[in-house]
Amino acid sequence: MSRSTTVSMLTSQTDSVLKEFQPKWLFAALAATAIFFFGACEDLGEFGPEVLPAGDRIETRYSDTNHVIFTSEWIDSTNTYRAARQLFGNYIDPDFGRITAETYTQVLPQSNLNFGDAQDLIFDSLVLKLNIESSYGRPATVQTLRIHPLTEGFPEGDTIFSTTRLAYDDSRDLGNGYQIDLGESEGVGRLTIRLDDDLGRRILFASPDTLGDKDLFQVLFPGLYLGTDPVTYQSREPGAIYSLFGSSDLTLLELHYKKRESGSQAFRPQVMPFLIVSSTPRFTHLSRTEVSDKLLAQALPQPDTAQELEFLQGGLLIRTFVKLPNLEELGQVAINQATLVLHVDRDLLGSDNRFAPPASIWPVFADSTGQPVYAGSEPVLASSAVAYNSTEGTYTIPLTNYTQQLVNGQRENYGLVLLPENPGLRINRVAIGGTSHPSLAPEFRVTYTTLPE
Repeated sequence: MSRSTTVSMLTSQTDSVLKEFQPKWLFAALAATAIFFFGACEDLGEFGPEVLPAGDRIETRYSDTNHVIFTSEWIDSTNTYRAARQLFGNYIDPDFGRITAETYTQVLPQSNLNFGDAQDLIFDSLVLKLNIESSYGRPATVQTLRIHPLTEGFPEGDTIFSTTRLAYDDSRDLGNGYQIDLGESEGVGRLTIRLDDDLGRRILFASPDTLGDKDLFQVLFPGLYLGTDPVTYQSREPGAIYSLFGSSDLTLLELHYKKRESGSQAFRPQVMPFLIVSSTPRFTHLSRTEVSDKLLAQALPQPDTAQELEFLQGGLLIRTFVKLPNLEELGQVAINQATLVLHVDRDLLGSDNRFAPPASIWPVFADSTGQPVYAGSEPVLASSAVAYNSTEGTYTIPLTNYTQQLVNGQRENYGLVLLPENPGLRINRVAIGGTSHPSLAPEFRVTYTTLPE
């Protein structure tokens, strides 16, 4: 049986920045048209334009436009207190400046710790073991590790950020200039460093009251500073930041000693581990220097008025703000698909892609002041984390639901803040094409269906 019906033709919304219609979107739009057509194949009799007037025709349209508001904010601070990973080391980035990381950590005693009488003890050594999980930069650069005892305790955790520093005794290098040489290990390794004997003896022969009380133990041993000497230009892009898995079983302080067996003159070797667990106070201090003549300072004035490049970086936080204006011009529509495609400038990833972009980014709702919205300590995401596509050199952010909410007036259009995923754990950075970039401008791609008024 046949009938007459009005089926819309696929059209493209046009504006001054409309780009070339893409075949993959044509396929999706034709599929939507087919649904309307074949869904009408019921015996409902004859009807024509007088039933569905021209003004009520349903159309599927596609817009591919770079008309977005896109700015970067250079903050250089983030929350690193009790993060799952700590950072130390330094490297020279030809575009983002010299990046330096230092770790401050306490070491907590075991409960009811008591080594016994001093005459029954013989000190052997104090060893620090560090589990280096990854590196960023050129890890083959040999760096000199500096381990200094802290001379002050930790402040309250909510006052600690990556800009915080603590006093330490730089005249005492407990690691004796240990050389970090990861060679061709791709930036991973387990370091074993013998520390200064004096600190080990102070711990071993401390009174049971001091050893068994957290506060008294921290007076005896406030904690450790871990940092490296500044690297120099002995190679291109020298140095690296090491990511320390501080709360793993492989990162700990070990006190080796011998203890006399009861009723005997024989001494048996003993090892007392001091673990760094998730609750141990620790944080990373981060700084950026030697940047005034670098691309970052030239292309990212504050406030951001340049439009050719935008930036993201973890640790020394740089975040971007995105807003999709003029959505009300779409009228009453159903959003089939909406994505924001960001194009990475892969010429700025360093030699051999040494300075890899963040593996994922977070699109976070912004509030009325342009700040990211948090629920407790977690950012409120407009979509799931968006992975970097290294083949295409893009981040493609799905925004279908978000765009529909904006069109419907269900959400205020305050915009989104883009953050590197887990910014307190990684130092990865990236340059993204801005709205005036000649070839890498962001693309806001929307397929939508018009609805009868």
